[in-house]
Amino acid sequence: SPVYTLISLNRPMTKEEIKEKVDALTYDEAIAETERVLSHLEEGNLPIDEVLSQSRYAVALITHCRAKIAQVGKEVDRILDDLDPSPDKE
Repeated sequence: SPVYTLISLNRPMTKEEIKEKVDALTYDEAIAETERVLSHLEEGNLPIDEVLSQSRYAVALITHCRAKIAQVGKEVDRILDDLDPSPDKE
C-alpha cells in the first residue's frame, strides 16, 4: 500500500501532486498518512516552509477522508431505500 511523504522531498509538492497522491489512497491509508503527518507537525522540528506544505497535505488528506465518508453514506442510504421502496418516501 502506497504511503506518500513530503518530508523526504527536496521541494514542496504542488497542489496537483498532492491531489494525485491523495486520490490514490484508500480511506484507511489516508487516515494513517494523516496521523503520520500530524505527528510530524506536532514535533515542531520542521522548517516553516515544510510546515506549510505538510499542513496543505493534511488538509487534502482530511478532505479526501470526508469525501469517502460522504460517498459511503450515500450508498448506505440507497441500500436502505431499496429495502423500503414505499411511494410516500421522499
